Amino acid sequence: MALIAVLWIVAAMAILVAGMGQSVRQQIRVVASARDAVVAQAQADAAIQLTLQALQTAPQPPTAMQAHGVEFGGVPVQVIIQPLNGFIDIDRAPAPLLAALLEVAGGLPAGQAETLAQTLVDWRGSRPDGAGGPYHFEAVEDLLLVPGIDYALLERLRPLITTDEAGQTGIDTTALDSRFLATGSTGRYRLEARVPAGEGRIEAFSRTVALGENPSGVPWRTLRTERRLQSADAP
Repeated sequence: MALIAVLWIVAAMAILVAGMGQSVRQQIRVVASARDAVVAQAQADAAIQLTLQALQTAPQPPTAMQAHGVEFGGVPVQVIIQPLNGFIDIDRAPAPLLAALLEVAGGLPAGQAETLAQTLVDWRGSRPDGAGGPYHFEAVEDLLLVPGIDYALLERLRPLITTDEAGQTGIDTTALDSRFLATGSTGRYRLEARVPAGEGRIEAFSRTVALGENPSGVPWRTLRTERRLQSADAP
């Protein structure tokens, strides 16, 4: 009986030690992932700041989407610069342009795209809570409030839309396939830096800025920042 009791105690201790080891390994992975995320964000922020400085000294402001290579801390980072007039303003775009967006970029059938576009226009015309007055999309994620728009559709539309009052409101569907509608210069840009995060993932950090619109004297004003995780083979 004493031998059996000792064996049970040894087995219990072995299970306890194994459980503690697994817990420690999980905590190490969590800490490492958090560390990598902080490093990636620092690299992306630095790359975006350096790109903004380059924009300030450029002889001509970008009038179309372009890539700008930056190296920080020995890590090459590509920053995508997109003028906001190359996006569709979901707060002001008319129903025909929204229908083209939903059909071409969203992949919806023409009839469904037209119906959903009209739903968006109606949604903007009055507050959903019935308080009256127009509704304003504060961020592109607010589209998820509209019936008929899910996460998958939002992600297909995201590279083409804005809520920062500098996007396209005219009807020009010919450029939708090129993922942007840049037709001139603008003082507002979206800059996105993509940094490898390991395990086939990419940390994408974006900052929407207005150049020369900061009364405090800083050369630019940040309108919004975003962060998302995507697979390495995503566009």
